[in-house]
Formats: sequence, C-alpha cells, structure tokens
Amino acid sequence: MLVLTFPLLCIQVWLYQRHRKAHQERTATQISNLAQTRAGKYSKSTLVRQVSDRLSPATNSSTRKQSSGHNTDNEQQQQQQQQRDQDIPQDHAEQPLPDWIRNYVAWHKSMREKYPGRKLFEDPEAPKLIVRTCLGLC
Repeated sequence: MLVLTFPLLCIQVWLYQRHRKAHQERTATQISNLAQTRAGKYSKSTLVRQVSDRLSPATNSSTRKQSSGHNTDNEQQQQQQQQRDQDIPQDHAEQPLPDWIRNYVAWHKSMREKYPGRKLFEDPEAPKLIVRTCLGLC
C-alpha cells in the first residue's frame, strides 16, 4: 500500500510546500509594503496583524469596520494588489514538475508499454514495483 501512495504523497507534499512558500512571500511583501506606507507609525506586530486580517476574511462586521478604518490609502493598496495578482503565474506549465517526478512518470509509461494489459500481472519478469503500483489503478 505504501508503494501505491508514495509517489502521490510526494507530489502532494511538493505542491503544498510550493503553495506555502508563495503564501509566505506574499505575506512578507505585504508587511514590507505596509511598513513603508505607514513610515514607522505602527510596530511590526501591528503590521503582521493587519496583514493576517487582510489574508483571512473578517469574522464579524465590527472587525471589518476596524480594519477599514485604518485604510486611508485604499486605492493605492488596490493597485498594488492588482499588480501582485498579475505577477502570479496563471499557467502552471511555467512551473515544471521536478525531474524525479518526470523520470518516474516516463519510467512508468515505458513499463506499461512493455507490459500491456494483463501481461504486467502475469509476466514473472515484470518489475514488482510497477505491479504493486498499478494494481487496480492503471
């Protein structure tokens, strides 16, 4: 069972790490932008709280009112947000998979071509890894 799920688990972990890194970079950028905009009026912890409030939706209307009260340069922030949104690549083809995933997929495809259909499960020379990976999946 582990052999069946390991490649998929690795891909999911890799995608999660990539998503988390992008989130951290976006948060750091927003904190630095706020720090430059506010010119030292607030402490760093206040800026972090403001950024986290923007990233997660407000839970009630009073929180929303408090957050909007601090936004004096709303139009400039919207322009900055639109610019950041444009910088995020929309096409995931620009971010290729790691080599080890592409190599595994190519090897898997070549093994399935070499052992088509039931031959994979009946041929004693078929690699055991591909048999366990493809059992019930391919």
